[in-house]
Amino acid sequence: TPPPPPRPPPPPSPHHNRPREETRGHRKGARPAVIVDGFFIAGTIVCALTVVLGIVAAVIRDHPDDYAIVSLGLVELFLVVYAVAAAVRQAGGEAIAGEAWEFWGYIATALLIPVIAFWWAVSDKTRWSNVVLAAAGATVFVMLFRMEQIWDGVLPA
Repeated sequence: TPPPPPRPPPPPSPHHNRPREETRGHRKGARPAVIVDGFFIAGTIVCALTVVLGIVAAVIRDHPDDYAIVSLGLVELFLVVYAVAAAVRQAGGEAIAGEAWEFWGYIATALLIPVIAFWWAVSDKTRWSNVVLAAAGATVFVMLFRMEQIWDGVLPA
């Protein structure tokens, strides 16, 4: 008896010819990857500190608290470092998995939020200025989360 005919090769993967950066986080049927980037963790801590200090200051003070304002300055400093690091990473050849214009638009917008909240706090000397500072920290965190999704190619659930 003759041997059975050889099996045809399997069809190529739809991601076969794409660079690795384009396929991160997009495996069919896979759950989105957890973001464990060092910058994301640092940003989360800084934003959480701003939120907590803003809320505590709103409860115990009737004017903007210096600690809450300084923590917002730390958020701005973090965003500047994050933007410079992202520019260096991209210039070094690391591709953004999502749309680059969207990523840089988020960074530009996030850089404006602490500045606007700071001016609000120094011009409106009420308890609500502390709430605005806390809201700025929370808003920057949400934007940072989205920037990490765009960079890594992890789609929102």
